[in-house]
Amino acid sequence: MPRMNILDKNSLHAFNKPPEFTALQRKLCFDFSEKLIGSTLKLHSPSKQIGFLLNWGYFKVTKRFYTPENFYIRDIAYVARILGYETHSFQPID
Repeated sequence: MPRMNILDKNSLHAFNKPPEFTALQRKLCFDFSEKLIGSTLKLHSPSKQIGFLLNWGYFKVTKRFYTPENFYIRDIAYVARILGYETHSFQPID
């Protein structure tokens, strides 16, 4: 049986991308507890730490996970700054 296409290509692309936040929404979405940050710092690399917290924040809002290639640079920079890293510390393919 062939697969049913529910979304067109543009809608599917938009569906697979995380939401774009304003500065205030970003601050609320990526507001992490000290316990969560402490647990995250046990991950092996800065890239994995940043990616984990990004997906945590996105999931908190949308109840969905996203691939790292679709993360927005402003969100990456914001979470990297929380952890004390530079933006370039995050590599989508690590």
